[in-house]
Amino acid sequence: MPAYDEFLDGAAPIGPEQAPQRQALFRTVFAGRSLILPPDLTDEAAEEVIKRLFELSSTGEPIVLFVGGDTSNYSAALRVFDCIRFGSCPVTGVAGSELGTFTTVILQACEPRLAMAESGFALAMIGGWLDATITLTPSLSSMDARTSILRAAERIRERLSILGDILAARSNLTAADWTARITTGRGVGVDEALRIGLIDAIID
Repeated sequence: MPAYDEFLDGAAPIGPEQAPQRQALFRTVFAGRSLILPPDLTDEAAEEVIKRLFELSSTGEPIVLFVGGDTSNYSAALRVFDCIRFGSCPVTGVAGSELGTFTTVILQACEPRLAMAESGFALAMIGGWLDATITLTPSLSSMDARTSILRAAERIRERLSILGDILAARSNLTAADWTARITTGRGVGVDEALRIGLIDAIID
């Protein structure tokens, strides 16, 4: 499985002494119909995860997805979310560490949504997550700059609305509550996450 080996090697920064143990862990998890979401979900990593989800779905048996870390890649996270949500077999999501905004969103596609006791949900707007960087140069007129800023602001509103709707769909909070938490960086502890319906159970 050379492509998968390359994916494992590049999924997260690790020392050479850790690589064999990490690859062995991933292969064991994969053999047990489980996958680990890479901590930094790039476009390439997302495509590999989706490919593996489709392969595992061919039997129709349940899949376990371990979710952790954070990513600034909005589009990659939404592709994985849609793959799980519209997939042909159930995917159990397990949050094993602190999740960021987009990894929390991915967890919402799973059924059930589980979390380790040490898990947390650090909801915030992080650098780069909009894919809407504005570069102002001397060649831009004030009107061009204003147009670019307004377009970026509209993109922010659209994406916040989508994220808020996803987080509200299975929780006790409204979409407006969630967008407020994201914009102010107000995180959620595991106990609160269970209380407000962001997860279904805590694993001791």
